[in-house]
Amino acid sequence: MIKYLIIEGQNKLLVELEYLTVQRREDVADDLKYAVSLGDLRENTKIFFSSFLHKKRKVFDKLSNLSFIL
Repeated sequence: MIKYLIIEGQNKLLVELEYLTVQRREDVADDLKYAVSLGDLRENTKIFFSSFLHKKRKVFDKLSNLSFIL
């Protein structure tokens, strides 16, 4: 099924793409830096990295989808 974008829809997706590219990527990196700054992560490694990878995957999946659409 072919879908067409109107200018407003394209602009909305471009704004979201910019937000994900700049802000969300930085947020994910900041989460990792904060956790490392707390020190020993061995106790919470599985929980932390599972959560971190989930956030990262969501951001990059969305980026990939938007890039494909645009």
